[in-house]
Amino acid sequence: MKINYNILWVEDNLSWYGTTLELFSNTLSDEGFELIAERKDNIQQIRELIGQDGLKKYDMLLVDFTLKDSETGDEIIKLIRENEIYTDVLFYSSAPDKVI
Repeated sequence: MKINYNILWVEDNLSWYGTTLELFSNTLSDEGFELIAERKDNIQQIRELIGQDGLKKYDMLLVDFTLKDSETGDEIIKLIRENEIYTDVLFYSSAPDKVI
């Protein structure tokens, strides 16, 4: 029996997401977890999720810091924290020079 591990993944590059999701799923599976990921790619989608359930079902948030045509990852996290949601967040970026 595997333990479900729910993540909200904020990523705008669908190709990169698909490849990385497979890697993460396999790694977590080897450790006894079943990865359940939900991908969103902009702040409006996050606002909608917060309104639905306050992001209560997620064990972790993975957030791309540099989203194209959208707010940056830190703006998304600011929105989440303003709504008193304190789930663990992991930031990442393919453009580390843009990370403040």
